[in-house]
Amino acid sequence: MLTIKQLELQYGQTRVVQDFSLGLATGQIGCLLGPSGSGKSSVLRAIAGFEPLSQGEIWLGETLVSAATVQLPPERRKVGMVFQDYALFPHLTVAGNVGFGLHQLPATQRRQRVTQMLELVGLAELADRAVHQLSGGQQQRVALARALAPAPALLLLDEPFSGLDADLRDALARDIRQILKHEGITALLVTHDQHEAFAMADQLGVMVQGQLQQWGSAYELYHQPVNRFVAEFIGEGHLLAVQQLAGQAVTALGPLPLTAPADATWLLVRPEDIAHDDDSPLQARVISTAFRGSCYHYELQLLNGELLSCQLQSHHCHASGEWIGIRAELAHWVLFSATGSRK
Repeated sequence: MLTIKQLELQYGQTRVVQDFSLGLATGQIGCLLGPSGSGKSSVLRAIAGFEPLSQGEIWLGETLVSAATVQLPPERRKVGMVFQDYALFPHLTVAGNVGFGLHQLPATQRRQRVTQMLELVGLAELADRAVHQLSGGQQQRVALARALAPAPALLLLDEPFSGLDADLRDALARDIRQILKHEGITALLVTHDQHEAFAMADQLGVMVQGQLQQWGSAYELYHQPVNRFVAEFIGEGHLLAVQQLAGQAVTALGPLPLTAPADATWLLVRPEDIAHDDDSPLQARVISTAFRGSCYHYELQLLNGELLSCQLQSHHCHASGEWIGIRAELAHWVLFSATGSRK
């Protein structure tokens, strides 16, 4: 449904996106993650038709909609968009907002489509309500219903939950994913929040400085990151130094049970890779604790000063400054060179 080939965007002399390529199949939900200024929203605007390309191509299905010499107008792309600030019309009711883009339909069909969309997002009983009387989560659902009403081929969502509290964000992300999957809608989401991305997306991409670092499933980005930036940006974890001693790779956790490349410099260790073991000779000092209900999250410091994280069931309670026994249980050995590339 969506194919982007070697996209490049420039604002004046400043290149904001370069050599950007990805694909989304019909019905898939994708997500672009990255820090502020990484170019995520610029890509979304280019897909919608708001930004011309310096180079590359954007295809929707079998239609070329953007290239250096092609710029199909936004209204002809069949692309829906949900904005960060919802962009609802305050002078219209909920139903009026949802039906705003349906003026080409006869009145009866328009009313039927509005009712169908409001039922889909669970707001049918609020059709005549003013939008300022709605909660943030309800306003976001109205924005989604309005974007879906014209039956777009592709839906774009730009930081759609940024104004909501954490619990509501997670719940709404799951609900919207279910709605999109039910309707078979292809969608691309932009966010800096990993929880939103994991809750919604089938495929994720990590961007930095205008370049796509990796495109794949959440599992691949978390367990098989292609470089240090992706490893440190996705999830939690620490990098331990790797040394080659007598032909064997060694870290502060001990020798690695595998033959590591000679230029392996760093080992990625996630919180779930560290187990508590009172009988272990390997000791770590608790630097900080965070209670998370079913578990405690601990920041630990090894004897050589390197840091680790771990999560223990909440019936384990250790104070800051306490030394505890730990054991490495790595299921994935993720190694990087000094330059940050995956080994």
